[in-house]
Amino acid sequence: MHWPHIEADGIVCALPESATHNPYDPVSVLDRLLGETASLIDECSQGLRMEDFQSEFLSYWSRTVNSSSTKIVSLMLTFESSRLIAVWRGTEHYLIADTGGQAAEWLRRRYADHEGTFLTEEALLVTLARPLFPHEYPMNALDVLRVIRERCSSAMGFLSAFISRRTECLLVIFYAPTQNGPAIAGVKISLPVASNVLGRKTEPMTQGFRPGKVPIDLSLARYFGSKSRLERVIVERADAMWIHGRDHDIRTKQLHNSKVAIFGIGSIGSFVAEHLAAAGVGNLILIDPETLTFANTGRHLLGADNQGKPKALEVAKLLRRRFPHHHIEYFCMTAQEFIRENKVIINGLDLVVSVTGNWETDTFVNDRYVQALLQRVLFGWTEPHAVAGHAVLLTGRDSCLCCHFDAAGRCDLRISQWDEETYQQEPACGGIFQPYGPVEIAMTNAMIASVALEALCGKLTGSVHRVYATDQKTIGELGGRYTDKWRELMPSVDDDLKISKTLLWRSNPECLRCGGKISC
Repeated sequence: MHWPHIEADGIVCALPESATHNPYDPVSVLDRLLGETASLIDECSQGLRMEDFQSEFLSYWSRTVNSSSTKIVSLMLTFESSRLIAVWRGTEHYLIADTGGQAAEWLRRRYADHEGTFLTEEALLVTLARPLFPHEYPMNALDVLRVIRERCSSAMGFLSAFISRRTECLLVIFYAPTQNGPAIAGVKISLPVASNVLGRKTEPMTQGFRPGKVPIDLSLARYFGSKSRLERVIVERADAMWIHGRDHDIRTKQLHNSKVAIFGIGSIGSFVAEHLAAAGVGNLILIDPETLTFANTGRHLLGADNQGKPKALEVAKLLRRRFPHHHIEYFCMTAQEFIRENKVIINGLDLVVSVTGNWETDTFVNDRYVQALLQRVLFGWTEPHAVAGHAVLLTGRDSCLCCHFDAAGRCDLRISQWDEETYQQEPACGGIFQPYGPVEIAMTNAMIASVALEALCGKLTGSVHRVYATDQKTIGELGGRYTDKWRELMPSVDDDLKISKTLLWRSNPECLRCGGKISC
């Protein structure tokens, strides 16, 4: 810990973990390693690499932390100023957050099966101008007090307030900016258990004084005395900005504040919901009236353990556990019922995604867009055998869904055509289905989610139609072929080529619904 890039066992870390080499030319590998090591030693001996202790602070701090130390998970979003923050003390880890409400909400989503409340206490955030060098790492409780006094005097008031109210344990979180992003670490200070000559436990903080009458300087001296126990801890970030891009994805803040409703949580909608949550969309509303059957599980996000349960509820529970920093709601009802009964929620939506596969539902949603009750809508569907997928985004008030559909729900641009009926019949009345699996529909799901993200990030300002088409060879093996219209758009396509194409969704003066004119 005197020179950077020297491991605890004395091995020189000459190359980053991402470095690659030619395993068939060991001489060149050795030449490279020796050259990098020589350069490192030369620079370190001249004191030229000391800033690496700061830019890679977390690596060096972690080497001083015991493997059995308390694990700290952080939801904090702001670090600009020192202050008291909230901490929940669990058996497996502690959770720190800007507020107690923020911590409790995350815990309720993460541990949905927990009964009872999540109580939080206070911890101290200390903001430093720069990360500590290894020789400045606190070795004992008194060192912590020294660091705060010398490097962040503004935190002393908060520290004094904490000491006057709490005596058992103090968690101090240090924050400092680096060229690679925030450096966050912590220490846990525990008071020793004191006893008198009779072996009875005593209160070391108030000894000799009435409660509340101990001078603050004496309180600090006792709390940070030589008998207090110091434990260095690692802080692992679990906030949205870190999870979705590690502070380097400029879309994260906008997506985290976006609110999206998804109609239809089936083979398309369940995966679109997962894609959007994983991409950072912070507010999702899942709407579906149906329950999951065993036949659904072959191409659904859920599995057999969710059989017989509402799709919207179970997907919401799953995504809450996986992404507890998001706000995910559900409604076990149709899209029509949701729109009629939740006008306040509808008004606050940034995007509606309709992937029910039901023409009546799509026209109902489209009508609300025409009436300006919905501001931005994305429709998604597949063609037979999932050989092609479509995503139509309506935004900018320039057209409606029906501009390129007939009254029976047939789009004027179809990729595939078939000589025989593509629906299959179950041995039951009305039990029809399209035979395809999760692999075939995966590209369509990703495409629909991609259009949604582009719309939320402002990359699509007009109505568009994005199409995914599998290769001609695959369609032919299933008994189909490309339509003439698709061939006109894509005249020279290899048999093995899969295609994605974006088209404008133009207004149609002969549209049965809007006549090519939509009033704002």
